[in-house]
Amino acid sequence: MTSLVLRLVVPTVVAFAGGATLARGSALAARAAGPAVTPESLSASAKGFAKKNDYPRAIPYLQGAVALSGQKPDYLLELADAFKLAGQYDEAVAEYERFLKRAPKEHPKAAYAEAEAERLVEAPRPFDAQVFRLVAADREARALFAAGQKHVKSKETEEALACFEAAAALSPDLPGPYRLIGALYGKLGQKDKERDFLLRYLRIKPEGALVPEIRERLGAAGLLGKVTVTASFPSDAFINGRPIGRTPIKELPLPDGRYTLTIRNADLKFIKNTSLKVEAGKPITKDVAYAVIKMKLEPWARVKVGGKDLGLWDEFAMPAGEHALELRAGDGSKQKTVQLVIKGGETIVLSQW
Repeated sequence: MTSLVLRLVVPTVVAFAGGATLARGSALAARAAGPAVTPESLSASAKGFAKKNDYPRAIPYLQGAVALSGQKPDYLLELADAFKLAGQYDEAVAEYERFLKRAPKEHPKAAYAEAEAERLVEAPRPFDAQVFRLVAADREARALFAAGQKHVKSKETEEALACFEAAAALSPDLPGPYRLIGALYGKLGQKDKERDFLLRYLRIKPEGALVPEIRERLGAAGLLGKVTVTASFPSDAFINGRPIGRTPIKELPLPDGRYTLTIRNADLKFIKNTSLKVEAGKPITKDVAYAVIKMKLEPWARVKVGGKDLGLWDEFAMPAGEHALELRAGDGSKQKTVQLVIKGGETIVLSQW
């Protein structure tokens, strides 16, 4: 890996366990976390949220404690129990099984974990009308990320990885840890893991100072697709909420996966979200077609579309397609419904009641 991604020297090769997580002891975790954030403090925060049945906030803290402690069994068990109480049985089973692999056979909770894993495999899944979404612990994640950077400068590879992995567990949308974990694995000669974490980084952060070099490396390995984005009028474009530039955007390299593409034209009060599926090695073009509607009515009118009040504007934009515009005069004297078949790039003037 070239030096633009991360300049560091790894003094030793470390033994790995449990996927991408290093096997580390509690003393190492305490040194890695520093005085502000430790596995114990993360667990304590999780317990506070769990008492309020706020498991979307409790679980990321426990995931961070697991990563920072080197998969200490007691934290794995806490995480499994939290997933169970949150009704996320598949995740709970996975964590009980991970606990059983890490815990000694004589652990007092081993029989309990084994029984719960077996029970939950067959248990009916609870019905919940709400999608279960975790709430990131951004403050603690950023503190650990900063601590990890200090360990990199001190050539303390294990401590740096402990902090970066915990930061990623606490806040999965924070891009920095994935890039630096990937760079560390590259220095350790573990190229598959290096690529995996760099791909995760690109999915979260499609633009940035270091992105071109990462794209070049992953593109040469055939791991990226190329996305072209066009719109009827120059518009700001975002991938998963992160800016990627102004349309037209030609052949933007992205890892395979599903994304949310957002097109926004602030001047025309237009915003549209659309799904984007990227496949490695394949080009894809996404066009967002919309038109400008100019209001020249006397008296002026409020506009509703599908029951939604669009407000009062001299001009605004609407996506291509068939639309029914409900117009109501500001003084209450007139109202009508206008059926429009809109084509991308056109300008439609409404001047008559």
